[in-house]
Amino acid sequence: MLAVIILPAKSTIPATEVKTPVPADLREYVQLKQFLLTTTLVLVAVITIPVVCIYGINTGSSFALGGLGGLVYLRMLCRSVDNIGTGNARLGKARLGIFIALIVIASRWQNLQILPTFLGFLTYKLAVLGFMLQDIFREVKE
Repeated sequence: MLAVIILPAKSTIPATEVKTPVPADLREYVQLKQFLLTTTLVLVAVITIPVVCIYGINTGSSFALGGLGGLVYLRMLCRSVDNIGTGNARLGKARLGIFIALIVIASRWQNLQILPTFLGFLTYKLAVLGFMLQDIFREVKE
């Protein structure tokens, strides 16, 4: 019998290092990212259910695939924004590749449809619109 022992990795952070508080602007940015990602995921799930009930499983799965692709695109966009100013900025070819791959998969796979996949991909835009409207109404109240 072979026993495997897993040892914890050596920490590269000194024990005496004190964490500084996160600036307010950065906290707002992190909250914005979490809001957009969470809202996109919820919207994809909530919209997929009626699409499946009304249009069938093929259309619903096409929409869900596009929505998950849009979520991946949004996450990659967030990472790209995180890298601004660090010197690790890269072009968005990979993000464009996500969209192209989704459309190619939808067009090649017999059970998937292109339009619902495209509309599912755009679901992340609803999350952005929701945040914008929330921000506008917050300013109107003040």
